[in-house]
Amino acid sequence: MPAGDITQGYIFVPAEKNIDAPKMNAIVGQASINPVFVSGQTQASATAAGDYFLLYKANGTLAKILYDDLASSLAAATGFQSQIWSTRLLSFNAIGNPNFEVDQKQCRTVLANPANGTFICDRWSLNRVTTGTLTFSTIPTDSTALIPGTSIIASTYCLNVSLTAAQATLAAGDYCFLTQLIEGPSLRELIGGPHSLKILCQSSVAGLRFAVSLRDNGNTRSLVKLCTIPSANTWTLIELPNLPVWGSGGSFPITPGNPGYSIAITLAAGTTFVASATDVWIAGNFIAATGQANFLASPVGSTFRLLFVQHEPGPQCTQLMDLDFDTNLRRCQRYYFKTYNYSSPAGSVQGGGANATFLCIAATAAEGYGPFNGFMAKGPTVTVYNPLTGGANACADAWTGTALAISSVANVNESSVGRLNAASGLTAGHNLKVHYTADTGW
Repeated sequence: MPAGDITQGYIFVPAEKNIDAPKMNAIVGQASINPVFVSGQTQASATAAGDYFLLYKANGTLAKILYDDLASSLAAATGFQSQIWSTRLLSFNAIGNPNFEVDQKQCRTVLANPANGTFICDRWSLNRVTTGTLTFSTIPTDSTALIPGTSIIASTYCLNVSLTAAQATLAAGDYCFLTQLIEGPSLRELIGGPHSLKILCQSSVAGLRFAVSLRDNGNTRSLVKLCTIPSANTWTLIELPNLPVWGSGGSFPITPGNPGYSIAITLAAGTTFVASATDVWIAGNFIAATGQANFLASPVGSTFRLLFVQHEPGPQCTQLMDLDFDTNLRRCQRYYFKTYNYSSPAGSVQGGGANATFLCIAATAAEGYGPFNGFMAKGPTVTVYNPLTGGANACADAWTGTALAISSVANVNESSVGRLNAASGLTAGHNLKVHYTADTGW
């Protein structure tokens, strides 16, 4: 045995007598491997086929075990493999355009005091009954807009809400909230058990309290949570884990083409819409929480910003799940599609990309094929535009350039529009040229 590898458990003296069994057993029983024996070995950077580990078995014997067998045994014993699969199954965010990066509807236009029902950004609309006024815009983010704990920029844009005229007192029926209708198949991932929300936001108002709520398809069941932003002008990740299973008695469709539920982020609401209890499902239509602030009563110029919203299955809030732009855009196009360039709003004067397949079959009708980008959530509302003037409910004669009025569209389904109708003025045999939008209203 090389010197230093093993410390002997019993050392004999010269000419020692009475060598009995205990002394002999002590040679092995009290021996130990010196640490320098291990530290002195050549370091390996990886295991290879046929490599072994030394194993001390439960019966007190030593054995060798192949690396692959050890890995399999550990997986079975600890369950880490099933935990990995479980995490992968839960990697889902039900929110559309969760990082406000897609803006094909407004194209970064600043919206001053928009009306109730206006879409502020793809998938997100404003609901309001207030005298106080707000300006909405999607603005570029800076280097602080990171997914917490990473160096990944959560989005290149955030939704900015700026107060332009204050409202100190709210009437009972007043409200101001941002909302999104979420289609049934996205609810399917959440409906079987507890679920969790995360909101990455900031405000110039320190200690701002606002509400986030979930409601069923018919607004007959509500779950309201109170949220607080402690510090001013600091991105804050609000975590709402282990939300209760969806309320019984509500309408929660999980089929395509139907809204499964809605989410609302409420900045102000009168007493009519304040829930009697938070953190539980209650009967009724509620979007506000007791104790929340009235953002409209803040100083003029105050801001509230949203950077990321995540709604995921499971009782724990996991890391924010980044969504690449192309996937985000295509998902948004299930609810709103346009033939214009991405950065050009509907009604722009833009000849490129206009559809010229509509052939006039009479003075009052043209047949053609106007496809959307895949299947939409339901048969949309289609609006046509004259590409040469930008006028709505209009088209251009592709042969003469003449502007013509379109009274209605027909043959619309989830994938295309097939007919343009006019009161008169179309020339049989001529093609019509149009841009168009298709909007499900979600």
